[in-house]
Amino acid sequence: MVLFGIFGIPAMPNDYLSIIIVCSLIILSYVFNLISKNTKIPSVLLLIGTGISLKYGLEYSHIGWNIPMSFLQILGTVGLILIVLEGTFDLHLEKEKQRMILMALFVSVLLLLLSSFTITYLIQYFTDSDYRSAFLYGLSLSVISSAIVIPSVETLPLDKKEFMIYESVFSDIIGIMIFNLVAFSHPNETITWYKPITEIGLTIIVSIVGAVLLFIFMDRISLKVKFLFLLAMITLFYSVGKLMHLSSLLLIFFFGLILNNSKLFFENKFGNWLKYTWEKTNDVLREFKVITLEFSFVVRTLFFMVFGFSMDLSLIANEKIIVAGCIVVLIFILMRLINLSIFLKSRLFPEVLIAPRGLITITLFYSIPEEYKIANFDEGILFFTILATSLLMMIGLMAYRERKVTIQNRY
Repeated sequence: MVLFGIFGIPAMPNDYLSIIIVCSLIILSYVFNLISKNTKIPSVLLLIGTGISLKYGLEYSHIGWNIPMSFLQILGTVGLILIVLEGTFDLHLEKEKQRMILMALFVSVLLLLLSSFTITYLIQYFTDSDYRSAFLYGLSLSVISSAIVIPSVETLPLDKKEFMIYESVFSDIIGIMIFNLVAFSHPNETITWYKPITEIGLTIIVSIVGAVLLFIFMDRISLKVKFLFLLAMITLFYSVGKLMHLSSLLLIFFFGLILNNSKLFFENKFGNWLKYTWEKTNDVLREFKVITLEFSFVVRTLFFMVFGFSMDLSLIANEKIIVAGCIVVLIFILMRLINLSIFLKSRLFPEVLIAPRGLITITLFYSIPEEYKIANFDEGILFFTILATSLLMMIGLMAYRERKVTIQNRY
């Protein structure tokens, strides 16, 4: 506690130090949001930079403040749920958007698979690892982070913003599905062509049914204190699904879409039977949005700060890591440029640069089973990829100039 002694402040227990640091970070994060709106520098980068600065500042001052990696994983899980919910509150299902939604799904799956296979062969070539292990690493690096995309595309026009939200969420969901299928199947099991289709179909059915049940449950709760209870229920369902190796993120996505577009789903005989009313649901949605936004803000702040705090910059300073990381990022950008130029001729910029890696990449990377770990794979490549793709996104957002379109309630 040397720092406090210098200013004549008595040394404090670690608990109080943690409270001071966390509260200061939340306040600082509000400032970062204001800076981000004016400069288009993603607040995520500022948070990661703050975490790195905090780590070296505390080390220089000889102050011990440790954060267990398990805390980062818990924050990642809760943060992902809240951020996806937050993203769905900006998505409105309309007939004229069907083509855009299907295109976002197609592009996200195609880019995910092409990037994963390319990086897999690259990892195999340099590490001499087996295909399944290399694929798990390649897939982890290839998933676009909706946790970074959703808060970063606020300044884009509505059509571009919605496309990026759909694409990033689809990338997360499909990436988790494929990861679970490959990582948790038996090592000697041959994955047949129909197994992924069966698992995805089952996951979609379970997720839709679960989302509808969650909506009905929410609509029936008469207690005043119900939103934290509902968030706890959603997190519980998500965690149970993860234990069963299902892509529970799909349930969260469908629940948010149903809640935000309830008229489309319940203004019918089924809705009449449930005694559904738009006025009541709209009041609930308005309050639920505020709580979700507040919680996702706090969790996102803590997650990316903790990630920056846990980052070892010496790993990135290695020349081999820089070269390997640049090759990986270049592959991502080239794949994206080719695919967007073919399928989305009018959406090349800034979308081509908006493909950050983040929360899901970190979560999947540290979820790779021990038997598939590659001993000579340097995690500095992970850190470099996350920072480089975030910086490219920042460049794209800062270079893009178009009037912001305000999202209006269409009902």
